[in-house]
Amino acid sequence: MVIAKANNRAVGTIFRSQQPPTKNEMFIKQTLPEPKTSRTVLLSKTNALGLFSLAIFHNKSRLVTIDTRLEEPAIRIYGEAKTAQTVFKEQLEITLQNGWTIAYDGPPLHG
Repeated sequence: MVIAKANNRAVGTIFRSQQPPTKNEMFIKQTLPEPKTSRTVLLSKTNALGLFSLAIFHNKSRLVTIDTRLEEPAIRIYGEAKTAQTVFKEQLEITLQNGWTIAYDGPPLHG
């Protein structure tokens, strides 16, 4: 297991160990629908990492923002995909203006 750190304190797990999934994890995998569209942007700035993740489902959209300097991720749910896409684009533009650099932009990374 790898722990994300900010200012020498653990802020979250990045990768899971290779243990078999729990019953709860198996239930979640079976019940969550696959998104129609998804995009992940990994960002870096000095000694910090950030991540924007956009997932568009049939009836709603989810935007997740992770900043390793903060304790918890921000998760927003939108009823319309267009609104989520607009907010995603605006946040990314502001982040780049604030000196962040894109390390990865594409489909979600698994593994």
